Amino acid sequence: CPKNLAFQLTNVFQFGDIKSPYGNCELDTNGSGYSSGVANFNTAAGDTWQVIQAYHNLTGGNDEFSKYNTVLGERAKNRDGSIAGLEGFCDAWKALALNTKFISAQGTVYDNLYFTPSQTQAKTLGLKLSVSLAAFYDTAVSRGS
Repeated sequence: CPKNLAFQLTNVFQFGDIKSPYGNCELDTNGSGYSSGVANFNTAAGDTWQVIQAYHNLTGGNDEFSKYNTVLGERAKNRDGSIAGLEGFCDAWKALALNTKFISAQGTVYDNLYFTPSQTQAKTLGLKLSVSLAAFYDTAVSRGS
């Protein structure tokens, strides 16, 4: 329940709805490339690349995103917001919005990068209320770590 509350609150702040937007994908207006998925993963920060790698692990590596591997890896390594070479990326992302493996890949990355570390830090500070834990999660997602 506390985890669900945290996700719903963050979704309201980021997307205006409590539902998780697994298929969301759009050009980020701050020059960070594409922002996509449930945590607004972005191509320049490298968390999008981590989602794609997690998805590859579940699909055997030969899937809708295979053709973007080199470009996504380079963008993540260089923290580059260019979308050159990513033509059709958002279409591929959106098409997988209900795919259970793709949803699982997003969940793995947001747990590893955002949820688990935020909850560990909140508990270290002695926070116990669900809303406090949710605020730490939202801050982690909003700030990128």
